[in-house]
Amino acid sequence: MNNIKPLRDRLLEEATSSPDLLNDLAGLEKYVAESYQSRSLMELLQNADDAGADAFLFYISDDFVICANNGRYIDDNDLTSICRSAASRKQRGETIGYRGIGFKSVSTFAKRVSVFSGECRVTFSRELTQRALKIDSKVPLIRIPHEMELLSSKIESELRELQENGYTTFFIFEDLQTDEISNEIEQLPTTSLIFLNNVATINLHIQDKIRTLKSFVKNFENRKIKTIQEGTEIQAWTKFGAGVDSIAIPTNPRHSASFIHVFLPTEDQSGFTCLFNGDFSTDPARRHIIFDDRSNACIDALASIYTEALIFAISSKDMPLVAALSPLVEPSILMLQGKGFAAKFLSSCKKLSREIINNHKITPGWLTWNDGDAGKSIKKSAYEIFIPDDATRPILKFLGFKELNLGELIGLVAYDTLSYYVKVQIACKAIKNLISPDPIKMTSDQDRIFLSKSRFISLSDLRLGAELEKSFADDLIANGLSESDIKNFYVHHISRPFRGFETGIDGSNDGTHPGGKPATQEIDGRDNKKSLTPIESKPIEFKTAVRWRAVELMVMDALNASGFRLRDVSKSNLGYDLEGTDHENNIAYVEVKSITYGGEKFRLTNNEVALARELNGKYLLALALTSKNGVSIEIIRSPLNHLNVTRQCVQWVWEVDTYEFNPIFYAFTD
Repeated sequence: MNNIKPLRDRLLEEATSSPDLLNDLAGLEKYVAESYQSRSLMELLQNADDAGADAFLFYISDDFVICANNGRYIDDNDLTSICRSAASRKQRGETIGYRGIGFKSVSTFAKRVSVFSGECRVTFSRELTQRALKIDSKVPLIRIPHEMELLSSKIESELRELQENGYTTFFIFEDLQTDEISNEIEQLPTTSLIFLNNVATINLHIQDKIRTLKSFVKNFENRKIKTIQEGTEIQAWTKFGAGVDSIAIPTNPRHSASFIHVFLPTEDQSGFTCLFNGDFSTDPARRHIIFDDRSNACIDALASIYTEALIFAISSKDMPLVAALSPLVEPSILMLQGKGFAAKFLSSCKKLSREIINNHKITPGWLTWNDGDAGKSIKKSAYEIFIPDDATRPILKFLGFKELNLGELIGLVAYDTLSYYVKVQIACKAIKNLISPDPIKMTSDQDRIFLSKSRFISLSDLRLGAELEKSFADDLIANGLSESDIKNFYVHHISRPFRGFETGIDGSNDGTHPGGKPATQEIDGRDNKKSLTPIESKPIEFKTAVRWRAVELMVMDALNASGFRLRDVSKSNLGYDLEGTDHENNIAYVEVKSITYGGEKFRLTNNEVALARELNGKYLLALALTSKNGVSIEIIRSPLNHLNVTRQCVQWVWEVDTYEFNPIFYAFTD
């Protein structure tokens, strides 16, 4: 295409015969450029992807810019589409761009644009156009092609080097008018690569500063993993959906709302950390979604992919994936957006989920599981039981997942997969139901939910003379029952008094909890730099820091064995879990945070932060790391004076992501 004369002559003739049209096109070009402000780089990247390029480069020098890709050469039809408005040959659904006006956006940052691709060598310039038409009125930049003039030796040198590296198509911008494009390069999100069809490498050069983004794909049966790398930073995304409509889920969510994609990011947020991509209708610059029939169809398609991905995550017991699929705020809040994406999407998900969740149930919110249990599932006859955490429960309930009722939970007590502590809570709930003024018939006299002599027995067994273990009764009280409740239960349902509180007579085997001998404490004798004087380093026998207990109770038992005198108030939502005195008889309020490794982020609520400020040295933070052998505890007095606390807008909480973790280890005995 070294002869552009026919196209140029035709466009010059049109301009001569209709000067008003040319003036109108100049105004349209200005409007398009303003609409695409800060989106020109996206437009050029989109064009490269549509040309089948897998590499894209943007190079900014002091006095020129080169944009290059290694896609197919520009042909006669492509050049005609560039020159005219809304004359693109691209078909919606097959390519990203289809309107035929986006390239006009480059008119904002340069007075001269040259295109060099195979035999296509043209220049666009208002000055050259005015000279050819012999006018001085307004003319558009991207309209009349001119033979490409000689380029500077520096530009020619750069082009030769890029050609040697496999690049085939070049856009050269001279007489720069703005540095806005530099800002676009610096702010281009790494997620721009996730939904592109072809481009896998983006090289961005601003003089001496270089950004290189690369993507790698691994295909699996029903999903693919796309990894994006920039420097040493790597983020992997799990993609669900085979076509244009797809969802990308970060393997390491950053708890910030993601932008909806139409191949490239828009400026509309979804309310989720995962990314949604679809062939949505948008404004010309692809900034905002327009909710027409096509966009609504995309939302329905994405809702179908989402619900299937959620069921896959639950069935796979992949709790991180379930968490990454959960919205950042409760669905009820997102529904208040009414006509926004999140509300429409959630409504569609709710309709679709009715058909696929019938064989799934979730555990109720009042039932507290051991750390690490969240995300597990329990097979039970016709349905599968999933254990959500506090972050994932709202979306599951919104979608219609039913919670197990008390009768169904009691039926699970016989399963060895349930921990002792969970069984205690179920028994506690069952007793509360039995002694209530209007009990719900959910229990059978044969249900084995009460502990006696290290085995679970039924209500009928108690009536025949078996006795609750005193330690079991103590744990019922720790979970919300009172001595009066237990006595009332005995009098009205067993027809005799419970004597354990008065005499110590109970159904215990050796005075210990089920699961073995009492635990011991292993201390390294290290000074705690953050406030406490050294705790006595000799091994100490203590009673109940055993595997099945909630982490707050583990910490309480371990510290009480070290000289503290604490009681559990974790159910009262006071802003701390334990209260009493420390090993030096100082008043102590202890907030327990469970972590899965030293250095893991944890969160403080506004209430906890306020109390830490108010109580200062009386407020202790206990970081607890549990393992199969014991619990490691780091005590931090006056935590706000020793930790880097960052406020995060998820729901307002205070997040700690950097701290030293040098705990004291408390071992479980065999």
